[in-house]
Order: sequence, then structure tokens, then C-alpha cells
Amino acid sequence: MFQRSRKGYVEQQIEGLALVLARILTGKDGGRYEAALAEAADACKKMTGLNLATLTMLPDETLLNLFRMGGGLDPARCVIAARLLDAQADVYEAQSRTVAAQASLHKALVLLLEAMRLEESLRTEPYREQVENILGRLGGYDLPDDLQARVAGYRKAMMGETDTP
Repeated sequence: MFQRSRKGYVEQQIEGLALVLARILTGKDGGRYEAALAEAADACKKMTGLNLATLTMLPDETLLNLFRMGGGLDPARCVIAARLLDAQADVYEAQSRTVAAQASLHKALVLLLEAMRLEESLRTEPYREQVENILGRLGGYDLPDDLQARVAGYRKAMMGETDTP
């Protein structure tokens, strides 16, 4: 019974996230950047309980600690926050706010990589494509050593190796 209710909850969250992402995209495409950013911030607060702006300012380990519940990482909340950070970066890129976009993408990547590393069910093509998209967008940016190590751990996990960090 718990599994069914948990699955229903996750599906509701995903549907809600899809609607929010569509509104953010519509706002960005319509040049309503501040409204799109406000939509992302509001959604993050409602869906994860966390402030989106704060997420981009935290050190990576502190960020991940915010997503640990009962000692374990909450992959669903990580994915939701990562998608919202990615959407926030889209808006920043449309505004030519490169540094802000890179900060959002960096944190989105950290959350997504960690969720995928720990939750095998997330190692699907859509999530892999999202990771590769973020890495491509960060291509001209020197990734810090700890993030490079996370990317290496992710790549090992995608190849089916079990000794990920």
C-alpha cells in the first residue's frame, strides 16, 4: 500500500513539475523573464521546501545535505530541484546572465548526478540526456575538481561499474 501511495505522490509531483516547467518556458519565450524566474522560485519552495536562490549559493556538500532525509538522499527532491535550476539557467541564458546561468547549471548537475548515482531507477535515457545537455552547456566552464570527480563517478555508474565514490 505504501509503495502505491508513494508512486502516486511521485507521479503527482512529476505532473506538477511538467506544468511548472511549461509555464517557465512560456514566460522565457515571451520575454517575461522575471515572471519565469518567480515561477521557478515559487515552485521550488512548494515542491522541495527550499529557496531556489539559496541553492545556487551553497557549497555542494551543504547543498546535498539539505536533500538528505533520515540519513539518505531524497532523489525525487533532487531531481525536482535540478530541473528547476536547469529552467532557471535557461532564463538566465536568455538574459545573457552567463555567470548566474553557470551557477544554476552547476548545482543542477550536482543534484542530478548524485540522485542518479544513488538511485538506479533514474539511470534512464531522459536523465542521461539532461546530464549531457547540462555538461554541454557548461562546456566552456572549468568544472571544479570535486564536480569533475562526480562526473567521473556518474560515468562509471552509467557503464555499470559498482565502485562509484
